Amino acid sequence: MATTTAAQTDHAEQVHDKAKQALGFVPNLIKEMTTENPAVGDAYLTSQGLLQENGVLSPAEQQAVILAVSSYNDCHYCTKAHAV
Repeated sequence: MATTTAAQTDHAEQVHDKAKQALGFVPNLIKEMTTENPAVGDAYLTSQGLLQENGVLSPAEQQAVILAVSSYNDCHYCTKAHAV
């Protein structure tokens, strides 16, 4: 297990703040991603934002794709979260 530095902790907090601004809360997925490497959570949020702003799929279509991938991956947590 890697040692967490103060810089990583600060970066993780920044990513959590970014998630709160974008989503209204910090999903467990983001918390898990930022545990070892905050850059992973940051990259995920950035890519999600770019797809929402510049993608060709409507929000409903985006959710359908996320739901299909969650189901395919047999992730019951994500399937429930995106089935709303």
